[in-house]
Order: sequence, then structure tokens, then C-alpha cells
Amino acid sequence: MQPRYLKRLEGLLNQFGASHGRGLASDHLEDIGQATRQGQVATLLVEPSGDSGHVDKTDGTATPTSEDDVNTPIFWTSDHLDTRARWNVVVVPTERMPTGTGAAAIYRF
Repeated sequence: MQPRYLKRLEGLLNQFGASHGRGLASDHLEDIGQATRQGQVATLLVEPSGDSGHVDKTDGTATPTSEDDVNTPIFWTSDHLDTRARWNVVVVPTERMPTGTGAAAIYRF
């Protein structure tokens, strides 16, 4: 199972890099929050972090635990990942995460 996961993860990390260069991916938490609300996210990559913040389902705003630390990883709660979501969530080990925000989204459009 692990080799299969690692192969899939490598493909997603490459896809994030290529998509980011074309404006079809982001690691900015506010952008990701808005994109999930608008149905733009195809794949969400997240670190296995603790509860470090909140994403408001209504307006898509991301609020870190500390307002001074905008790079605090956001914990994507089950409230946010509700049944309307039509995207993949992949947990990425911290050392392999391509961003410093703890999250990365690959957009559909």
C-alpha cells in the first residue's frame, strides 16, 4: 500500500507545482477557503496537524489560532469537508508538503 500511496503523492505534488505556475493551485489559506466554497478545488493536500485554526463554511475565510501567525496550518474540520464537497483530501507528511502553510489546493478551473 505504501508504494502506491507514495507514487500517487509524487504525482499530486508534481501536479501542484505545474498547476501553481498556471494559477490553477494555491497554498494561500484565504484563497483555498474561497475556492472550496466556490467548488473550484479538485484536490486538497493537508499536513497531519492539530487544530490550528478555522475555515468558515459560509464565507470561506481562514482564521489561524493566532492572528499574528498567518502561516499557522489550518485544520480542515468535518464541518468544512461536508457531503457537498466533491474533491479529494490527501494527507501529506510535513517533510513532503510543498508549502509552508500546511495546505495546498489544486483547482479544477
